[in-house]
Amino acid sequence: MGVKNIAREFLYCSYFRSSPNVLITHATEKHEELKNKVRKLLEEEYNVVCEAEKDIILPSGVRGKIDLLCRGEQVDIIVEVKSSRLSKLSLIDAVQLSLYAYGYKKSNSHRNLDLYLAYEESRNEPVLIKIEGKLRNDLEKISEAVANDLGESSDSDKPRILSFLCRFCDSNCPFKPQIRS
Repeated sequence: MGVKNIAREFLYCSYFRSSPNVLITHATEKHEELKNKVRKLLEEEYNVVCEAEKDIILPSGVRGKIDLLCRGEQVDIIVEVKSSRLSKLSLIDAVQLSLYAYGYKKSNSHRNLDLYLAYEESRNEPVLIKIEGKLRNDLEKISEAVANDLGESSDSDKPRILSFLCRFCDSNCPFKPQIRS
């Protein structure tokens, strides 16, 4: 289970496992294209050097990949790139970004860190949302709690939230909707 799934599990059902068939080549290409646009924008605007798909490991051993990690003289920047429109912004995206930041700060605590979510806007151009202030503080508390809760097994008494993700679930979850033939 990776960081993205942990972020989903925090809000949704712990039974969720994404199906390997869900990933579509077109979506992957679209994501890479947007990631490259964000990378170019940040490198030009903030005088940073970005690397894509940076591996991150939470203290519990859970792994993930930061979409963009940009390093500058004064600050490092973590960007979670979503190839969806800004109107699809989700708390899961912010929790995922915060978990990446939590793992990164554990190994690079001396660096200042900025967090951004990137979405696609009109004409396939990126829009960046900086996570700061009270939202960032709250997300840091959530990610610390989630990261520290990873060793515990799923508890069937925990509340579950059904979502659009259920239709993509690759498990025998009791909450999964049945498709009629």
